[in-house]
Amino acid sequence: MKLSVIIPTYNRCDMLERVLLSYKKQNFKDFEVIVVDDGSSDNTRKMVENLLVDYSLAYFFQTNRGPAAARNLGIKKSSGEILLFTGDDILPEKEDFFEKHLNAQAKNIAVLGYTSWHKEIKKTPFINFLSGYHFCYQQIKDKQQVDYGCFYTSNISVSKEILEEVGFFDEDFCYAAYEDTELSYRLHQAGMRIIYESGASAFHNHKINFKGYCQTMWRKGYAAVILAKKVPELTYKSNIGQSTNLFRRNLKKIILNKYIMKVAVFVIGFLDGLKIALPNSVYYKVLDFYRIQGIKFARQKYND
Repeated sequence: MKLSVIIPTYNRCDMLERVLLSYKKQNFKDFEVIVVDDGSSDNTRKMVENLLVDYSLAYFFQTNRGPAAARNLGIKKSSGEILLFTGDDILPEKEDFFEKHLNAQAKNIAVLGYTSWHKEIKKTPFINFLSGYHFCYQQIKDKQQVDYGCFYTSNISVSKEILEEVGFFDEDFCYAAYEDTELSYRLHQAGMRIIYESGASAFHNHKINFKGYCQTMWRKGYAAVILAKKVPELTYKSNIGQSTNLFRRNLKKIILNKYIMKVAVFVIGFLDGLKIALPNSVYYKVLDFYRIQGIKFARQKYND
């Protein structure tokens, strides 16, 4: 089987170069890499086109439309039977990364690999919190029957055939949020299941801070409204969860407002830099505030 590695990228030239060079060490050689540049303004095009590698490397550019559209272009340009979706900041841990994915492949199967933090990432209390918040590997109970919500496009492979039957990523999702869940839901409905291959391990080498992740949560809230419109069964992901007690609701509005939250984000970020841990409930509260702000903005936009 031929493997097509599809990487959407946006203004991460240096990191992408490291990723592409790392593939030269892979034991499995029958693969191609398709880089889809989602409107970068840095040196990405020149770097990719001049990079010396011993495998097939293709570069395509599109105006900024989001990772869903970028992956779709990569799928259309691919020639492999198996597609591996990964990121411009994901470095394989070992030389058998591609092999592990391919060896686990079977009909109507998606193979989920394991992604952990790279040693270059500073392990702060918030990063430790994210290890169980952003990815939910520890919640996988049956490696042969993984929940469709774990279709993590940083490290997952699937046959091109089933995508051509079910359809590609929905390009109405303009952010990197829930476009993978929506596709995975359709695949699940079509009979596909996800298996977990922890040996297909890779490192996430993208620096994340608390302020930046708050914006990620805002985008997730925004995308949750789109997801709810497309998959009514998942409407709960766009729930705000307001208290029925009027006093508590008004008190929450007074305490949890955007001005106080800005101060909270700054303080949490400062303390995190000093490696001072806070209760997980603090992270949850602030992140959920920004998720709800994204939901409210999307509801106003779509008159929901």
